[in-house]
Amino acid sequence: MLPLPPRLVVFFFVELCGCSLYLLLILLLAISTDQSLKSPFFSLFISSGLAGIGTVSTSWLTHLINYLPVTKDSEILLNIAQILNGASIFSYTCGHFLIVMNRLSVLMHVDSAGHSWSPRKTSLLIIFQLSIPLLAHMYFAIAPVHWVNDTYSGLENTTGSIISMQIYKSIQGFFYATFSIFGVTLNIVAYRRLRKISKSSSTVYKQQRALFFYTATTTATHLLFALNQFVWAYAFLSHNARLLSIEQKEIRPYIYDLTTFADPVILIIVSKPVR
Repeated sequence: MLPLPPRLVVFFFVELCGCSLYLLLILLLAISTDQSLKSPFFSLFISSGLAGIGTVSTSWLTHLINYLPVTKDSEILLNIAQILNGASIFSYTCGHFLIVMNRLSVLMHVDSAGHSWSPRKTSLLIIFQLSIPLLAHMYFAIAPVHWVNDTYSGLENTTGSIISMQIYKSIQGFFYATFSIFGVTLNIVAYRRLRKISKSSSTVYKQQRALFFYTATTTATHLLFALNQFVWAYAFLSHNARLLSIEQKEIRPYIYDLTTFADPVILIIVSKPVR
């Protein structure tokens, strides 16, 4: 096994602590008897948080694979890493988009939001959020791994000529470009609706302002995540090995950590019931 770079070791311990604290917060929210923490928003926060933790933790599979003497006999590690990490990333973004939609729905239908986002509907959306990306990424259980002189040198820069991977990266780029457009648009609409509510009901405005601030702020950090994924897809499709290397080794860890761990920190700051 090749020695891990010191920077990577530091990231490991930072992410281990971050994921542990995030998981503790999720557990406390899940077992809380406070009814204000039982709304669809917090259910979606929990599912999105689990996907975010999965994004950070499963990225370590790909990190370690780059430093392990992976051979054709152990290529199943590559398949598992691609399935779990890819599914977690897509689930995380889908979860955040559902949160944005929930906030807009609440603001548009203040008096009936509880009916439009029933526990059953929320549970079904969460099931789809977690299961569809996983099923879609099961393709990588049988995806061919390309070797250079019987040596693994990274899925991303050795499968650029495979049509299936090109299609996958094209879908990925389109997905995150679409998320960016709709995410920003929905937040703008929600903000305008919040401004309108502030003129008619100060009580409702104060109740909804904090969670809207959470949604808008985390959308901003998630746009960095989306941009990172879009650049990754572009670098892959354009066969830019240097950009891929920089994105994967130098940029991605910072983006993953900032986006994932900003969510619970912002929620704790803006939500009095959570504090």
